[in-house]
Order: sequence, then C-alpha cells, then structure tokens
Amino acid sequence: MKENKANSLMITRIKERMREKGLNSNMLAVKAGVGRSFVYDILSGRSKNPTINNINAIAPYLDATVAYLMGSDVIDINDSYYVSIYNFAKENNDTQLVDNTKPCIILKSSILQNNLQENSNELRMHTMQDDSMSPSISAGDSLIYVAYDEKHSSQKSNGIFILKDKIYQNIFVRNIEYIFQKDEIIIRLSADNPNLSVIDYTDFPFIIAGKVNMILKKV
Repeated sequence: MKENKANSLMITRIKERMREKGLNSNMLAVKAGVGRSFVYDILSGRSKNPTINNINAIAPYLDATVAYLMGSDVIDINDSYYVSIYNFAKENNDTQLVDNTKPCIILKSSILQNNLQENSNELRMHTMQDDSMSPSISAGDSLIYVAYDEKHSSQKSNGIFILKDKIYQNIFVRNIEYIFQKDEIIIRLSADNPNLSVIDYTDFPFIIAGKVNMILKKV
C-alpha cells in the first residue's frame, strides 16, 4: 500500500530534521518521552494517522513546528506565527508551577489573539485529571491558563482556576467567586459536578496557579 502524500512529506521532514539535529529514532523517542515504536512506525510509514499529541511531543526536539512537519512552510518553532505553551511542574512548590523544559502544545498565535488578552509567554497548559468540573470540563481536556505571579495575586476576578493544595500538593480545578462583604472578602469555591460541595473561605488555603482562559476539548 502506498503512503499518502501528506504522510510521505511528514516522514521526509522528520527524517531531515533528525539528520540535522544528529538524532536517531531511539534518541528522539527518549528525549520526547514517546514510545520507540511510535517513531519507528512513523519513519517506516506503518503509522498512517499519528496522534497530534505525539507529533507535538517530538516537534520541539526537532526545532520545528507541528504544522511544518505536517506540510506547512513555517519551520521555526519560535516563529511569531506560533506560540509554544508549557506545562507546569507538579513537584515545584512555587506559585508559578512552570516546567519550561519543553512545550507541551503549540498553537497558532492567531487563535490566542482572538481569545486571550494576556501575553502569550504567561500561558501554560494543564490536562484535566478528573470529572470534578463535568460536564463543562471532562477528564482529558486541556486547559490553557495564565500563570499567576505577584502581579496577579491582588486581582480579584471570578472564573475557573488551577489550584494547588499547600499541604498535600494536589492539583485541582475549581470555580472561584469573590464575595465582597463589609468587613471581609469571602472566596467561594465550587465545582460544576453537582455531587461536590460549595465551600466558602475567608482564609484561602490554596495556591492559585492560574486562571483558565481556553478549554481544548478531548476528541
């Protein structure tokens, strides 16, 4: 069976970038954290429909955009046409919670400009792990959020937030609503799942990692 034109071009471009970076298939698989069989299957033409997550994983180590590997003329991953979004590190105790070692997703900057007002270098991604925000957000959905630091800490805006438990270091997602009373501010934490309780705090026990601005649904 002959390879289709798109797959053939992708194979050629991946091989070219591997050669230029001095990488073999095993090295690329290890660096990107994907199965060795995945890289082999692509290069051999056995994989007819590789997942975008795996292409996203190898693209940074080839210094190429996913779009370029799949047929676009834009090569450089740092080109202004694209934005690299990084994951956050669960082991990091800082409020920033950022792992800048490699992008976990690459999006067209035009998509972000139409939906976000914040600087793209503050954007991070978190993959939803449970059904606490279902049906609005399902397990496996990718949440693009603005990483919080000191300049954000004074902002009291309602929305969906990535939170971290200060004691147990658990990462979770909840709605936050600020209720301004005469002598205090109440922070109301709620989930979209009706089986979970609404809780009010005057002394907030969690770290706010960031505010969710975009939800990429798992398909």
